[in-house]
Amino acid sequence: MTTPLRILAVPGSLRARSANLLLLETAAVVAGTLRHEFAIFTGLESIPPFNPDSTHEPPAVASMRSSICAADAVIVSTPEYAHGLPGTLKNALDWLVGGMELTDKPVALLNASARSVYAQAALREVLVTMGARFVDPACATLALLSESRTPQQLAAIAGSAA
Repeated sequence: MTTPLRILAVPGSLRARSANLLLLETAAVVAGTLRHEFAIFTGLESIPPFNPDSTHEPPAVASMRSSICAADAVIVSTPEYAHGLPGTLKNALDWLVGGMELTDKPVALLNASARSVYAQAALREVLVTMGARFVDPACATLALLSESRTPQQLAAIAGSAA
């Protein structure tokens, strides 16, 4: 049996029921069946605008930084807005650029829309710059249906397709 992983998931959307959050909740169900620890970071909206002249680290940034440090791996799932990353996600990553939290950290990118190619490319570029190590077999684009599903239903569908 493999050692359980501590996985941190970061949704790029602030929407309460975004498809990307649903995708991460589904990953949490699957991870739970494999006995991995899975946490979803929900503090993006609390992170203030990045200011390189800031002399103190806001508590929400410190929380994200410590959550990433405590994780064995990170999964990011984000929508695309105007051919780019959502501003809140990019802002959060800007706060982390000077740190080492993502250096050589295994990262997977999940995408809930086949049309989000620009955001995925931009996210990959930012994370490469920060030293992230991509686990390409774990990166996936899943075109989620517009109908409402629960994470448990999606996990069951994924299990039957395997």
